[in-house]
Amino acid sequence: MSELAFLDTHRISPAHPPSLNLLLVRDDPRVFAALQVMFGAVGIALGVVLIGVVIARWRSGSPAYRAAVAPLWIAALRYRVARAAVRNLDDRDRHRPAR
Repeated sequence: MSELAFLDTHRISPAHPPSLNLLLVRDDPRVFAALQVMFGAVGIALGVVLIGVVIARWRSGSPAYRAAVAPLWIAALRYRVARAAVRNLDDRDRHRPAR
């Protein structure tokens, strides 16, 4: 939400109908870019911490706990692989020259 305080939506795409950004304080692309980098870094750090906690709990878990949670890990892995494949196909179709 704080990024919208520094992003004028009219500058992004004048082809679309004008939308009013009620949160706009000042249109400053540098501040907007800095906020995006900061939020991205915080997101990556939180992801690494979350993965560390999950791995620590997995390693300290009992065999029954691991057996109960293993299907969730397998389902998550299959989902990630399928999602990556669909994205790859979409990107390939998007960059294919028109006939």
